[in-house]
Amino acid sequence: MVTSRDESRFLREVVDEQIAGLFTDDEATIAATVSRLLERLPYDEGLEETLVDTLQLGLDLENDDTRGSVWIALLLGEAAVSRAVPVLLQAVSSDDDEELQCAAGIALLRCGTRGVEALLRGIEDDSPSPVFLRAAFGLLGCVGSLRDEGLLTAVKQFLTETLDSEVIDRESDVLVEGIALAAARLGHRELLPRLRDVQRRHFLGRSPPLDDAIEMLEEGPPDVAFVSDLLPGEEEYAWAFEYRSESFRARRGGGDARDGREGEGGLEVVARVEGAAEQEQRNVEEDPEAREEAGDLETFYRGLGAREDHRRSNGRGKGEEEPTSS
Repeated sequence: MVTSRDESRFLREVVDEQIAGLFTDDEATIAATVSRLLERLPYDEGLEETLVDTLQLGLDLENDDTRGSVWIALLLGEAAVSRAVPVLLQAVSSDDDEELQCAAGIALLRCGTRGVEALLRGIEDDSPSPVFLRAAFGLLGCVGSLRDEGLLTAVKQFLTETLDSEVIDRESDVLVEGIALAAARLGHRELLPRLRDVQRRHFLGRSPPLDDAIEMLEEGPPDVAFVSDLLPGEEEYAWAFEYRSESFRARRGGGDARDGREGEGGLEVVARVEGAAEQEQRNVEEDPEAREEAGDLETFYRGLGAREDHRRSNGRGKGEEEPTSS
């Protein structure tokens, strides 16, 4: 357990000894600690509580001078710890520590349905911050990588209903652009006519995010979500999770090992989606036209990412709005 809320002390000085190995720069120690804690987490509620309380303390006091909080967030997500969802949502809502914000977002997605539902509820709050909205919609655009067809359908429906019910004004710019980019990454072409209308009537054709989203939906295959084995930002930490090839989540079945519940979505959905992807790949390999189309699509997505990186590096500071031409 955390032993002190003394603001004059660093978090690494007060953490429980069993997780102290996360608060170091030594990669071997971190990897060994991650492996040990992951094996215990499905069965040890006391360890869950320690990790959640430590992450909460670090957020409250902003006194973590290591990457310990980042590793805690990733562990809680990889083990799909439900009680961690509120504190992970809090971390996503602030960009004071962008690395922790990214790790908490990864963790929320790895928590599956509970994490995604928390993001949806946060968006529906009375006055979510622009920081949270950008992060939340960025994460919703990655839901395809979870390979849960039911969850993907639910997110698409949420995007449609939110856009249809939204009164478009200047205060809703961040929300509308977030919906557009999430829909584009999920291949949600049903929104294309509405997005074109919003771009023309509200933004007067001057929203680069809507331009990108519309182009993706026009040129990409319909109803095909962007899918990756690792979530954005996750590759940086993969060295500490070498078990991923054996899939800790597969051994758990995506559920809670303490009570034997079957996971939400589970391996059946994953197998079905992966089987469909393999069949699609075989079709591409056998059909020259499909092979050319797949190559064009890959080039398009790569170019889109490059344009986004260019805009982010074009002199804008953290949290600044992207300039629009007058």
